[in-house]
This record gives sequence, C-alpha cells and structure tokens, in this order.
Amino acid sequence: MIALLDRAVSGDPDGNVGFLDHDEVYDGFGDPPRLLDPGAVADTAAALGRVQLDDLLSSLPASTADAAISCGFRGGFDGDVRVD
Repeated sequence: MIALLDRAVSGDPDGNVGFLDHDEVYDGFGDPPRLLDPGAVADTAAALGRVQLDDLLSSLPASTADAAISCGFRGGFDGDVRVD
C-alpha cells in the first residue's frame, strides 16, 4: 500500500518533466517534478480501487496515537485517523 501511494504521489523515475522545474517559482521543492504515463495512471488507479479500506483501517493499532504514528503522523495529528 505504501509503495502504491508513493508511486501515485511521486511519479516514476523515468517520468521526468524537468522543464516544469522552475527554482525561482517552486523554491524549496528539491528534485524536478515527475509523472506517470497514462498506462501507469490506469494501473495505479485500478490498484487503489481494489484497496479494501475497512480492512486496512482495522489493521491499525487500537490506540489513536499509535494508529496516527503508523500512518506517518508523529505528534502532529489531532483526532483519529480512522474517522472520515
């Protein structure tokens, strides 16, 4: 799941669209932006569509704080990550 979300957000290494990287405009963003080709978008969307969110959420720790940490929120989340 983590790899799938990372790919959806970060793009593929060979999907470099460096022509969109304007340091004077997007200062502070590190690497040039990347993208997914249309086939990769379809594959990623299909994989995300197969995720059983209830199963994923039920596998989180019982403690609200521990659940937030499991999702990458370290001290900066207010509430319960299982509540929409």
